Amino acid sequence: MHSGRWHLKYFVLSFCSIAVQAQWFPQFIGGHLTGTSFGIPGRNATYDYVIIGGRTAGSVVAARLVEGTNATVAVVEAGTFYELSNGNLSQVPYYSQQYSGLDWQSHIESGMFTGNRPLHYAQGKNLGGSSGRNPMLYNRGTKGPYDLWAEEVGDNSYRWDNFFLFFEKSINFTPPDMTLRAANASANYSTQAQQEKSGPLHVHYPNYAQPISSYGPEAYAGAGFSPVQDFISGDLNGYNYFAFAIDLDGNTRSSAETAFFSPAMSSGRLTVYQSSTVRKILFDRNKRAIGVEIDLPGLQPYDLNATKEVILSAGALRSPQLLMLSEIGLNATMSQLGIPTVSALDFVGQNMHDSCAIGGISFQMTTPSQTSILSTEEDRIKADEQFRVSGTGPLTNIGADFASVNVILVATTSRGHVTINSTNVFDQPVIKTNWLSTIADQEVAVDAYRRVLSTVENIEARVGDYTAPNSTILSDNTLLLQYIQDEGVGPIHHASITCRMGREGDATAVVDPKGRVSGVQRLRVIDSSSFGFTPPGHTQAATYGHTEKLVTDVIRDGGYADRWNETVGMG
Repeated sequence: MHSGRWHLKYFVLSFCSIAVQAQWFPQFIGGHLTGTSFGIPGRNATYDYVIIGGRTAGSVVAARLVEGTNATVAVVEAGTFYELSNGNLSQVPYYSQQYSGLDWQSHIESGMFTGNRPLHYAQGKNLGGSSGRNPMLYNRGTKGPYDLWAEEVGDNSYRWDNFFLFFEKSINFTPPDMTLRAANASANYSTQAQQEKSGPLHVHYPNYAQPISSYGPEAYAGAGFSPVQDFISGDLNGYNYFAFAIDLDGNTRSSAETAFFSPAMSSGRLTVYQSSTVRKILFDRNKRAIGVEIDLPGLQPYDLNATKEVILSAGALRSPQLLMLSEIGLNATMSQLGIPTVSALDFVGQNMHDSCAIGGISFQMTTPSQTSILSTEEDRIKADEQFRVSGTGPLTNIGADFASVNVILVATTSRGHVTINSTNVFDQPVIKTNWLSTIADQEVAVDAYRRVLSTVENIEARVGDYTAPNSTILSDNTLLLQYIQDEGVGPIHHASITCRMGREGDATAVVDPKGRVSGVQRLRVIDSSSFGFTPPGHTQAATYGHTEKLVTDVIRDGGYADRWNETVGMG
């Protein structure tokens, strides 16, 4: 948040009092006591399904199971509601990336390709996971990678034309309100996008556009780019405004928690164990997952039993860690730590795909920037008032809607891994991303800066020389690559495929096309770690679609009628 203690106090008072009165915490939810939706710490219990992690994927799994079955569902989440742990900073778009107490505080291993810098790797530690703390971007990958995903895992559900239905199932799309945006800030969208109104996740364009963004179309066109209809119809190769996961009712963040999880709590069949950590998954002698062991400081470990399935949705870093702690994974690593092996899957934690930021070009400009728009106390008070009264103004926008000149590598060839060096679940997993470790990624990084230069040169609002990197560095490929490695490269927190999906007999796979873990029974991994392929772009939409697909498999395999699949002809 911008500096100034008075402003922080004003902002919190403006919104938090409203939130408390409107939502937190009623005595009854859906006709039953609110406390009924929360598990009792330290007490063993039994449910049909136990979900490890109430994050982006886990929240969707929980909601769809409650909606599509008569089963009882428990969710174990190490965090809590982000509205409670981070105030309204997580709710108001402009402040979306200012977080406290919502993170696992993981760090990647430094290396020569990142200037030997220790780098923080963020993951949301809260209900809704990173959907409760990311910049809310909603875009989908290009069509081709989904078809490749289907071919690699042997499941045509992942072909774009089929998978699109799972995308559509999640969201409620609303076109931009051009009466509230500047006349030269029109956001295009396809007719197909406008038809997506079936899901609970709200997706639309903010009621405010950054002034610099109006220069975007001309700048990108001058660099050889073409406009695209939108970024949710299977084509990312061009320019347009981004859509965001923002709820028009209040213009606040729409997350997996607000859209899926919290509404499902009114069912009476969903129980959350918040601020609780799963130590390991429990198996019987037939290698069937039968529950989980939970650790809560100050209490003896206790068990939650699952009569149908255990579903692991702890994310790309924590899911492989928990598999290894539960005796599934790398023989050599686990043997060194004294962990026996239930299923020797040598690629648990391997094959990590990850996009990375590589910095950008800074320059002075005449048009007000995101930070300068709210640089004075008067500006901030006015913005607060606009947001509260009419849902308009700069607070409705995260500040990265169009004319960013930062560079992100979204289809890298470098591969990382996640492993463990301890038997304690509270110790951090060992994360090695290996960004820019291949010649191909290094060449693309340098070429990307060259392309950015051609874009920046067409921005009329630019004045003066480049402030970073300087002209000398930009003119020399060797110096530029060194600059990127030493100062530019960094995380955008899009790790995936650490529990890779694959065909039967694929030795590099951890799960099958239904998310079922090889070598054991009644255990699935449903989150970005079990992707079969990572489409370019933000991983949020891909995670929602992937989860919608896999939870329909859970419902059908559980003997429940899948009315949605029958309706769309995918039964």
